[in-house]
Amino acid sequence: MRQAIKNVVLWNYKRTSWQYDVICVLILALIFLTPPNWFMSGKERAPLEPAPVTRLIVSADNFSPESNETAKLQRVREFTGNKSANIIGWREKKDSAGRVTAYEIDVR
Repeated sequence: MRQAIKNVVLWNYKRTSWQYDVICVLILALIFLTPPNWFMSGKERAPLEPAPVTRLIVSADNFSPESNETAKLQRVREFTGNKSANIIGWREKKDSAGRVTAYEIDVR
């Protein structure tokens, strides 16, 4: 038994032997059947990425920046159909005359 373990560890089998084939199959099984996260330490694992930011363009008639935060958030959730949407920020879009025609709202 000791000699068999020594032969496996030292890879002391000829290439055409059945023992060599078995060792190769075991190595391939280790490579392809082991879950990838077994080989990662905690520092190497990628952190969860935040949800992507969506840009919503709303006409000035449908969005009022003067309303309170709750009303703005409710309006954005109606537009997107997403009950958990949050407003990240918003910007005014003006025409050549300087009038506000739309609002660009970043939503996550």
